[in-house]
Amino acid sequence: MKFNNFATIKMSIHNDLKKYALSALLALLGLILLQVVFKRICPISIITGYPCPGCGITRAFFFFLTFRWNLAFSYNPTIFLWLFVIVWGIFLRYFIKDNAFKNHHKKIFIRAVTAVGIISIAVYIVRMNILYPNVSPMTYNTFNIFHLLYKLFV
Repeated sequence: MKFNNFATIKMSIHNDLKKYALSALLALLGLILLQVVFKRICPISIITGYPCPGCGITRAFFFFLTFRWNLAFSYNPTIFLWLFVIVWGIFLRYFIKDNAFKNHHKKIFIRAVTAVGIISIAVYIVRMNILYPNVSPMTYNTFNIFHLLYKLFV
């Protein structure tokens, strides 16, 4: 397996930042707007009021970064799987030079992302049965679009 040198890694990151900067900025502004208006960033919760399989993952990531892994696990147990997959993806994209190795592992990576997605949905179903609606983040958001439309028209 061959690795990229530092200059190649830096150039690749720089090119990706240039290519996706506007999209990332617009997404960030959208998330900030959602947080200001709805006090949430989860589109599913904003629209329906119900938590989604990813609910709690932002707080779990914050707790992971601050070394409070028990709290991270309690907010979304799949955070550790998602972080592993994200780090693996970054490693494949920026650090690996060998295209044959990269192509082989890209297929495995896609399967891993799919598997973690399925695991996230399974964990969500279990958490909805055990925690909903009394334990955060598996709570009902009464300030949602469906509820507001219902009140408006009924």
